[in-house]
Amino acid sequence: DWSSDVCSSDLPTAFSSATQLLASVPATDIASAGTVGITVQNPGGATSPATTFSIGAPALKITTALLPDGVVGTAYSQVLAAQGGTQPFTWTLTAGTLPGGLNLDPASGTLSGTPTGASSGTLGITCTDALGRVATRSLNLNIAVVLTISTASPLTQAVAGTAYTAQLAASGGTPSYLWSISGTLPPGLTFSVASGLIGGVPTTPGNYTFTIGVTDSRQQQNASKVFTLAVTVATLTINGLNTSVAAAQQVPLSVTVGSAYPVDLTGTLTVTFTSAVGGDDPSIQFSTVGRTVTFTIPNGTTTAVYPQNQQLLLSTGTVSGTITLKATLQSGGVDITPAGLAPVTGTVPKVVPVITAATLKPATGGVSVTISGYSTTKELTQASLQFNPASGSSLTSSALTVQLGATIAAYYQSTASAAFGSQFSVTIPVGIQGDVTAIGSVTVTLTNTQGNSAPVTAQMQ
Repeated sequence: DWSSDVCSSDLPTAFSSATQLLASVPATDIASAGTVGITVQNPGGATSPATTFSIGAPALKITTALLPDGVVGTAYSQVLAAQGGTQPFTWTLTAGTLPGGLNLDPASGTLSGTPTGASSGTLGITCTDALGRVATRSLNLNIAVVLTISTASPLTQAVAGTAYTAQLAASGGTPSYLWSISGTLPPGLTFSVASGLIGGVPTTPGNYTFTIGVTDSRQQQNASKVFTLAVTVATLTINGLNTSVAAAQQVPLSVTVGSAYPVDLTGTLTVTFTSAVGGDDPSIQFSTVGRTVTFTIPNGTTTAVYPQNQQLLLSTGTVSGTITLKATLQSGGVDITPAGLAPVTGTVPKVVPVITAATLKPATGGVSVTISGYSTTKELTQASLQFNPASGSSLTSSALTVQLGATIAAYYQSTASAAFGSQFSVTIPVGIQGDVTAIGSVTVTLTNTQGNSAPVTAQMQ
C-alpha cells in the first residue's frame, strides 16, 4: 500500500527474489515534494509496519525558450520562467551583455527597460534555487530599430498611358520584408507583396488612395502608411494664341488632351495680362465674360467643351503687353494637371495708332473733328488734319497739326480711361474763317512714338 500527502493507492507487485518485491509507482504520485508511507500486505491479509520515504523537489529547469524582439525606444518587459527546484529562485546573467537600457531583476527574473540602441546577441541565463541547484540556458535577444515605411507620400505622379514604377522602401525591423496593400490602385497598376514594387501602365486619370503595410522577417514588427498617387494626362494643350497677337482681335481658343480617357475630365482656363505700358486692360477676357472659364472634356473625347457649348473666344484688348493663358485639369475634383505644364503667352506689340472712326461736323465758328481709336502704347503726340474742299470749292489753308501729348496723357492717367484699355475719343475744334461749306472732308493721321497711323477720311456731315 502506497500512502502520501496527496494520495493513497494499491500498487501491483512482482517478486524479484525470495526477499524482494518490485512495485511500479506512477510518475504522477511523485510529481510533488513530500513524504510517503509504504506497507506490504501478504495474501493472507497480514500487513507490515509502514516505512516512510521523502520525495525531493523536481529537477530545476529554465522553461523560457524564446525572447521576443525589442524595439529601440519602446518599453520592453519579459519574465523568465523556470520549473522544478525549490523557490525562491535567483536569476543572473552569466554570459553575454544586456542591450543598453535593459536590466535583469534577480528576484523575479524580469528582463525589462527601454532599449537605447539596436543589437543582437546571445545571453547566458542562470537560475539558482533555494537549495543551490542551478539551471542555465542560452537565449538570443534581438533589439531592432522600429519598423517604418520610408517612402514619402504622395508618390511621384503617373501619366495615363505611360509605363510607371514606384519602389516602396522600409527601414528598421529585421529584413527581409513582406508587403501588403489595401484600397484601390489606379487601373493598370499592380503591387508586388514580395518586393514592394508598384508598376504597370495606368489607364485612368484621377487621384487614388491606398494603404501599404509591411511586416519584418521575424513577424514581430508591422508598419503601415497611407499613400496617394495622382495619375495625370499625358498632354494638355491650349491652342489658338500665337506668340505675337494683334490688338483688338477675337481669337478662337481650344483646349485638348492627347488621348481619350474613360472618365470625364474638368478644368479651368485662366487669362492674365501684364501691361508693357502700365495699368490693365479689362477688355482682355473670354467671350464667356470674365478671365476664368470652366470646361469639360467628356469621356472618350479629347477636346474641351464650354458652357452652352459655345465657341470660346479671347479678346486681345488694345494695350501692349503679355497675355498669359494657364490651364488646370481635374478628375473627380482632384488636380491632375500635368507636372511642369507651361502657360501659353502671346504679346500684343507696341504699334502705330489705329483710327477706328472719324467724324467732321460744322460747329460754331468752324468745324469739329472727332477721332476714335486706340494706341497700344497709351500715348499720342499729335494729330494731322488735311481738309479737303467740297466739289466746286477751294480752300486757302488746308493743313493743320494739333499737339495731343498732354491731353492724351492726362486722359490715360485718369480713372475714366481705366475700363477702356487704350481706346480713346478726342474732339478737336477748328476755327474757320469763311464758308465752312467749302470743306468737303478731312483726312486724319495720328502719331505716337511708333510712327504714323493709316490715314482715315471723314466726310462733312
